[in-house]
Amino acid sequence: MTTSDLERPAAPARPAHWAEPLPAHGVPNLHRLTPTLLRSAQPRSASIAAIHALGVRTIVSFRAYNPDKYRLRGVECRLVRVPIDTWHIRDRHVVQALAAILAAEREGPVLIHCMHGADRTGVISAMYRMVVQGWDKAAARQEMFDGGFGYHTLWRNIPAFLDRVDPRAIEAGVREAMQAG
Repeated sequence: MTTSDLERPAAPARPAHWAEPLPAHGVPNLHRLTPTLLRSAQPRSASIAAIHALGVRTIVSFRAYNPDKYRLRGVECRLVRVPIDTWHIRDRHVVQALAAILAAEREGPVLIHCMHGADRTGVISAMYRMVVQGWDKAAARQEMFDGGFGYHTLWRNIPAFLDRVDPRAIEAGVREAMQAG
């Protein structure tokens, strides 16, 4: 141990209510938000066994231009796609994503992802925390940006979106979407 090690403050403990990292499963950037909701980076065909072992029944992709059907051939999960362009996240995308997640959770565990599992997945996870779990905006933002998911600061529009979004309006939109379909 060096003097600089002694002077360096210890990393703060990860809050227990934040998404739990699941690094040993072979799925990149994998975390469990709830017993029925997991988040990750783009799973690959090599991840299929791990996805099955976790009991995942539905995979929801937020990738705008790349469907999972080619990358996940042979997966015995339902594949749902809610395309979101990272530069242009809108309330309607969040409503669609949350409605898809809530509908899928009725069937069992759900895995949500984008390319890196950081930005689009982070926004939807933060919105899930606010709309479904009742977290306040500050707590959901803190988990998203400080939770170790790899948020890319290039996406300056994401903090701006979270600043202006009205979780109650999103909740009403999700309720309406669930009733309609």
